[in-house]
Amino acid sequence: MIDLHVHTTSSDGGLTPTEIIQYAKEKQLVTVAITDHDSISGIYEAVEAGNKLGIEVIAGVELSTRYGSHDIHILGLMVDVKNAGLKDILAVHENARETRYMQSIDKLVELGFDNLSHDDYRENKESNNWNIGKYLLKRNVAENYKELSKRYTGKGGLAHTPYPIERLTTSQAIAVIHGAGGLAIYAHPGRSNFDITELEQVIVDLKNMGLDGIETLHYSHTAEFFEIINNLANKHQLFISGGSDYHGKARSSDLGEGLQGIPVPYTVLETMRKHKVE
Repeated sequence: MIDLHVHTTSSDGGLTPTEIIQYAKEKQLVTVAITDHDSISGIYEAVEAGNKLGIEVIAGVELSTRYGSHDIHILGLMVDVKNAGLKDILAVHENARETRYMQSIDKLVELGFDNLSHDDYRENKESNNWNIGKYLLKRNVAENYKELSKRYTGKGGLAHTPYPIERLTTSQAIAVIHGAGGLAIYAHPGRSNFDITELEQVIVDLKNMGLDGIETLHYSHTAEFFEIINNLANKHQLFISGGSDYHGKARSSDLGEGLQGIPVPYTVLETMRKHKVE
């Protein structure tokens, strides 16, 4: 069994890279792709743990991008984490996110949450691997992520802060991933809010940008949507990928679960590797 979409505490996951690999061993996985949001900082630790426990670790990243008025996430798999172009673009957007987080904290303090501060967030981020969401939940801003987003930090929320720089476009993200020697994959297309009539044109556009594959085997996809997206992948000669999108035990999918909880077969990775060689 393999899992090609996994998050750690290097972005918004619940387990450290080492803990993820230990859990992968427990779940009898043979390969795990670490795909943190806009971050590759957990890859080295995961690889080290994988070497000790006999788990193959694939270096990956999940990039948040803008496609017109839509948000699209692009997975980069088999990337070179030493690539300067990839590291530079991630550093720019990490700084932008931190600026946004500090502005959200300021707004929450104005709303009466006087147990929050920039220094408190940074100290806990370093010592407890807390991202901004975990920090705000630990400080009792809301009871869960859904409430936190709807009431405070999401679009229309009381403490929502616009992203301070231009978002990475989908075409830019694909180019960055290719520049780092990786494969670019359209992540969980069922969450992109395109209707079925739009979806094929979107896939054609993304392929023209250089897209390599589509994550069809995502835990959130229905059997009906899988059939549609899988047919489109085949029609447009894009390989398929899949994974649990694991964020921790508090989320809905478990490590190793792909489409409707079914593990992703190793043949998916073999096909992907053939594409990379070609």
